[in-house]
Amino acid sequence: QPVSPLIDWEDALDMVEGDVELLHSLVETALEEVPELMAQVRNAMQAGKLHEACQLAHTTKGALLAIRAIRPAESAVALEAALKANESAPAHNWLVKLEDQFQQLSHVVSSHM
Repeated sequence: QPVSPLIDWEDALDMVEGDVELLHSLVETALEEVPELMAQVRNAMQAGKLHEACQLAHTTKGALLAIRAIRPAESAVALEAALKANESAPAHNWLVKLEDQFQQLSHVVSSHM
């Protein structure tokens, strides 16, 4: 199975009908929002508030999908599923993976924009 791209630029550009400035604006917004959301997920998990963490993971997934950040969004989906199932150890692993992928995404985006 091929590895999903960190971000699908072609699909993202299609989504905004080729408006590069709009895409850059959306990506910048996501790059600001997602780290805050991930921190809130981590805090909620540490406080044992898995339901709250699950809702935050869902929001994180949406923010990533909005810019077609495919691979991190897949990790957010898995994180949300683990939290929904009250599986805190797998959820923690998915959060770490998501944070790592987001770092990679930030580097890719900054070199692309």
